[in-house]
Amino acid sequence: MMERKTLYQTKVVNRDGIQGKTFVEEPEAYEFKVASPLVQEEGTNPEQLLGMAIATCLNATIEAEELRRGLDHQAQVSVWVDLQEDNIGYQFIVSVQISIPHVSTELKESIVKVALERCPMHKLMKANATYKVIIN
Repeated sequence: MMERKTLYQTKVVNRDGIQGKTFVEEPEAYEFKVASPLVQEEGTNPEQLLGMAIATCLNATIEAEELRRGLDHQAQVSVWVDLQEDNIGYQFIVSVQISIPHVSTELKESIVKVALERCPMHKLMKANATYKVIIN
């Protein structure tokens, strides 16, 4: 197996749990106030961060494929992340909706197929039974 070269690496640290701060440990550090979505506290939460990561990564991958095909980028990716109780603790139910309004259904499906094969977040999530992708 060929060893792959790392193109980028980040380190994210949380010492506070769900109420407090999470930060990116890099020269230009970012700090985020975090809070449980189940309480009335200011701050982002894991559900929002997961949704943002999936939406951004997948739409960037779709954009690259649109541009490769000489198309304007008009795609939109929306992600719903539901927090549900599980047998032990909690689970996320993730629904992704992809809209590419300016192309035919056949071309849209072709673009999305390539994007799903290439997107690192989709590769990470696709084996999860609580993750689904819908093309509009």
